[in-house]
Amino acid sequence: MRLTLGNLLITSPPVRLWSRTFYASCEDVDSEFTAGFERVAPDRLQSFSLPGSTTGKVMKVEVLDGDFLNGGWRAEALGVTEGAGQPTISYKWLTMIDPAHVVEPHLVRDPTLRPFQVITQWHHSLPTASPSGSPPIALILDHGNILLDIYDPPGTVHKGRWVVASIDRGHWHTFEAEIFWSTTDGTLKLWHDGNAVMFDPQVPNDNPGASPYPTQRTDTLTGLKNLYPATPTAYFKIGLYRNAEKAVPDGPYRLYHDEVARFEPMSVRGTPLLAASVVGALIAGAILRQVRGVLHRSR
Repeated sequence: MRLTLGNLLITSPPVRLWSRTFYASCEDVDSEFTAGFERVAPDRLQSFSLPGSTTGKVMKVEVLDGDFLNGGWRAEALGVTEGAGQPTISYKWLTMIDPAHVVEPHLVRDPTLRPFQVITQWHHSLPTASPSGSPPIALILDHGNILLDIYDPPGTVHKGRWVVASIDRGHWHTFEAEIFWSTTDGTLKLWHDGNAVMFDPQVPNDNPGASPYPTQRTDTLTGLKNLYPATPTAYFKIGLYRNAEKAVPDGPYRLYHDEVARFEPMSVRGTPLLAASVVGALIAGAILRQVRGVLHRSR
């Protein structure tokens, strides 16, 4: 179970309580993402009234040919920077690929190659440090799917790439992740639309000498080096980042993000011992409010 109640996240089993430490409703992205942006113009990443949205405004992202910044064509909002010595951090966000988003593009210079499309990532160094290499954790689009892409920093050792979901243009995908940040022993769990993502053993095509990872089917990736020892931080970015190369079809490259949140485990003395009946009352209250909402809408 993973239930969000305002600033509180409740997960089980076992019952754990998390406090929200960052939240962007995307009603006003310019004031919510205080760490800044990587975009060539404000209209490439902006708050937008999307018809049919039930949460108000969303973050609209569109990257055009030539939108060059820091090594690629991109429009991204920057979030919290993580470091070693923290507890496991939980994240939640929504993503929708526009119904008109480009289908199966390939590079003009080589039709056998597809442009990369990164829609969410944690990068292994600060933006001002001229980052290089692939990010240790990223969600990407490829071959009609959303995939989790994992590297050991500084982005030269490919650990694996796993299908998370089909792109399903026009569908709001709900993503949740729990990440422990470490230079040697990081972990990652990922949920899509409330279901845990399972990871099967694999050897990446571009790293054929590697041992299969993970060693068996699991819902938790372990032993990750998701922080680079030379600069043991990783910062969150959400938007769209793609090759600085012409591709066909030439677009559009357009998607939306919403309801971006970060949670830390509650650590006040006694909180882990909170009575199950209290947690049950919180859950019951949330369910009751949802039922009342359904009944109200059905009248």
